[in-house]
Amino acid sequence: MRGERGTGEGIRGDARETASGGKGASALDPIIYIIGSEPMSKKVLVEVLASTSCNGTHGVMPGVINTLIEELGLEIEFKPYLIWNMDSTDNLPGYLSSHLREIQNGRKTNLGVFINGEWFDQRHHNANDVIKIRQKFIDTAGLNPGEQHIKLLGRSIDAIKIDSASINEVQFSNSIVSKEMGAFSTDFQNIWFFEGSIKKLSIDGCPVESFIYKGYDINKLIEIAAKHPELFENKDTGGNAKTDNQKANIEDVKIVLVTADELEAGSHPCFLAGGMARDSKLYEAVANKFGGWGYKAVYGEQVCGWMGIMPKDIAFKDFGYVTPCEIPNESVLCLTCYMGGGTYAPQFHRIGIAKKMIHQAIIDAKAKGYRRVEAYPHPEIIPVLEKSNFTCIETAGNIQRYYFYDL
Repeated sequence: MRGERGTGEGIRGDARETASGGKGASALDPIIYIIGSEPMSKKVLVEVLASTSCNGTHGVMPGVINTLIEELGLEIEFKPYLIWNMDSTDNLPGYLSSHLREIQNGRKTNLGVFINGEWFDQRHHNANDVIKIRQKFIDTAGLNPGEQHIKLLGRSIDAIKIDSASINEVQFSNSIVSKEMGAFSTDFQNIWFFEGSIKKLSIDGCPVESFIYKGYDINKLIEIAAKHPELFENKDTGGNAKTDNQKANIEDVKIVLVTADELEAGSHPCFLAGGMARDSKLYEAVANKFGGWGYKAVYGEQVCGWMGIMPKDIAFKDFGYVTPCEIPNESVLCLTCYMGGGTYAPQFHRIGIAKKMIHQAIIDAKAKGYRRVEAYPHPEIIPVLEKSNFTCIETAGNIQRYYFYDL
């Protein structure tokens, strides 16, 4: 239940209202941007059914669209229709009102864009979706699709950046990468190095099923290090694996309800959000109803976890769809997103922070008269929910699986 934030770069026209959903922005009076570097004969219309992102903004140009505009030099008209403000769809184009009905019936999501009236999925971290969007832009504007095979020989290159791409093979031969080579949220089938040299190889938060170095299975070495940390010294700190990765005591971690005060300050406990929109109507409504808009885990003065919450009736107003159940929406609290543990620091990895935040939400929801807690988890949180006695429900709707705990 997350939205994607755009950079807002490339705007060369004035918006009728602000992208955060200011006065007059509604389904019948959408925000309109004219965006592009060079005018073309074939203008592209991009429309979204916008919900609120993690940092409280909505109706913002998706980052992928911004990047494609810069790359292809397109002229685009962008219209975000804010689901939050939709009291009527009478004056919407037929394809938009039809898609919104599909969302409300649980058959589709709003994770995507309309390009000249045709729907394209844009799911999180899905390269194939972005490839299809790019190809639609190319076809609509009559552009050259570019090379399918790229070979660089004898080049001095400052940076090569690849985002949302599906690649069969990448090879370096007789070359120098003088600064760094890295990957974020990317899956690799096979990585190999032959000859050459590597000054530093870092793998963090990325499980490796098979790790071979000069014929030796490094995973075996990792097992030995876990059993005998005193044998492995950190050359930078002078400590060893045991002292450097000393786990924090979960009893010293406090779970705090994040109130409207932090919303007004523009801060967000999740470092990926990059701050919070102070004028977010959604999170203001959540804080007013529940007393806060999420939970943060705190160790001393250090934030070490975050969990978003949202009463289900407010979630419906923003997303246009919630999973149906026999309990009224206003009596259900949704757990919407999670960030914690080792993503903040190694000493918080797998010490029970997620479980403690979930438990606190259950206690508070029951005290406030809620009858159920529902969760829409990332895969790594599922075992925590199961250990906390949540029940899994499989659905045929746009949320394929969710978990609930009756109070």
